[in-house]
Amino acid sequence: MFLVGPGVKAWLSGAQTIATRLGQRFATPPRESRVGSPSQRLGARVGSPQGIGTEANGLAGDDRTPMDSTGIPMHAVTPEERDQFEKLGFFTRLNLFSETELQAIRVAAESVHQRVVDAADRKSDAPGPGSPENPSVGPVDQVDNQKYQEILGSTIKWEWDDDLRAVRSMEPVFQLDDRLAGVIDDPRLWKPCADIIGCPTLSLFSDKLNVKRPGGAPFPWHQEGPYWAYGAEDLERVITLILYLDDASVENGCLWIIPGTHKYGPLESLKDRGTLGRLYTDVEQLEEKPIPMDLPAGSVGFFHRDIVHGSQTNRTEENRRAYLLAYQPAGLHQWRNGEQRDIKTNGSGQA
Repeated sequence: MFLVGPGVKAWLSGAQTIATRLGQRFATPPRESRVGSPSQRLGARVGSPQGIGTEANGLAGDDRTPMDSTGIPMHAVTPEERDQFEKLGFFTRLNLFSETELQAIRVAAESVHQRVVDAADRKSDAPGPGSPENPSVGPVDQVDNQKYQEILGSTIKWEWDDDLRAVRSMEPVFQLDDRLAGVIDDPRLWKPCADIIGCPTLSLFSDKLNVKRPGGAPFPWHQEGPYWAYGAEDLERVITLILYLDDASVENGCLWIIPGTHKYGPLESLKDRGTLGRLYTDVEQLEEKPIPMDLPAGSVGFFHRDIVHGSQTNRTEENRRAYLLAYQPAGLHQWRNGEQRDIKTNGSGQA
C-alpha cells in the first residue's frame, strides 16, 4: 500500500490546477502561425557550427575573461547561438567538460544515488511511515504509474519497474554532495544562461540528477512551464540546461526535443491520461518534427523552458546519466524548497 505524503501531493495539486487552466487558455496554435518549413526551422541542425553543437574553446575559471580567436568572451553566447535559441529554442556546446571532470561528477552522482537507496531501504525496515528511526525519509506517493518519495531533502522519482530498484530522478540534489554544488557554480554553465536572460548574476532555480539505468523507462513529451509555474517567482526568466555525464544516443534514451515549439508558449495537455496526463503535452497536432539530442559526454544543451521534450527507454546495457540545472535572476528562491541559493561568481570552472 502506497501512502500519499503532503510534499509531493501539494505540488501535484498546484501543478495540475495550473496545467488545467493553461489547457483552457491556450489552444493548439493554428498551422498558418508556424514559422518556416521544417527544413528552414532545422537548417542549423547539421553541418553548421551553430547547429547541433559548437566545440568548446578551452576551460574557464581564472580571474581573466578568456577570449576566443574573434575576441568574443569565451562564455558569451555567440550571435549564431542567440539566433538559434530565439528561433528554435535551444543551442548546444560540445565537450565542455573533460573526461577527468566527468568522472568526478559521475562518482558524486553514484554516491548520492546510493545514499538515497540506502536511506529508503532503512526506512522500509522501520515500523511505519514517518517513524523517528529515519525522519529524513517520507512515505511513497503513488500517482498513476509513478512513485515519488521525499528522501534527504530531495524529491525522488523511482523507476516504474520495481525490479530495477533505481532512482529515475532526484531534485534538488546539490545539497547531498559538494561536487555537485561546484558544478552549479561553473561559469561554463551559468554564464551563457546569464547572457541569454540578460542578468549579470543568477540564482539556482532547480537542479536535478537523471539516472537512466539499462531498461530505464521513457518520459512523455512535456514542457517545463506547467511544472514550474507553481512556485516560480519569475518564470519568464528561467532557463534550463542538460549536462550529459555519459555519451547520449538514441539507443540509450537520449533527450529528444521538438525545435520551435517554445514559440507557442504552454500547449494543450493530454486528455484522459490520469492525473499526470495534464502535465504531458499533446503533440499530435504539431507540424514540427522531433530530433534526438545525441551528444557526447561532457556536452551541454541550453533550452527554453517551453520547448517540448521527452526521452525514450534505455535499450542498452550502459547508463545514461545527466545533470539538469535551471537558473533564474539572483535573489530569488529555489523551486519546490523555497530556499535561496545565489550562484558563486568566482566558480573555478572545474568540477
